[in-house]
Amino acid sequence: MEDDADRLYRIFQDLSAPLEQVKNSAAAVYRLIRDLSPLIEAHTSMVCPDCREVCCRNRHSYHDRSDQIYMSALGIRVNNSSPVADDAPCRFISQNGCMLERPERPFRCTWFFCEPLLEHMSGSMPPRVFRDFNNRLAEITSRRMDMLNSFELISTRIPRHVPGRD
Repeated sequence: MEDDADRLYRIFQDLSAPLEQVKNSAAAVYRLIRDLSPLIEAHTSMVCPDCREVCCRNRHSYHDRSDQIYMSALGIRVNNSSPVADDAPCRFISQNGCMLERPERPFRCTWFFCEPLLEHMSGSMPPRVFRDFNNRLAEITSRRMDMLNSFELISTRIPRHVPGRD
């Protein structure tokens, strides 16, 4: 039986042309996140190793529907099955941090900034740089929402079952 993630992935594979704008938007979001990641990693590498209340829990490792749309637009298949309990450390966490590239992580995981991390960032960056960082986060969020809204609009015209694939 096909789940929602598989169905979304198949839609992007089978109906590539009508979804080209959505795919281009997803690629732009990917690049923006990738370009911002080194700045974030510089701070997480300072704060996270000493954390006593690790926020990277397996319950946050699942890609929700909006993540699935984004990942499918990028041509990346999502696997939400996990042999790890939801309250266990994230299945993607290693001694060196997350095994997933930041642009491929669930959005809620990617943009979670705990208080110690935010304090470190705001305290160690010049105010102009911190404002620029926040503006870039807002731009990513806005572009991602535009991409999702475009998909939802286009998807109203997509048949529930693609002929020849049932």
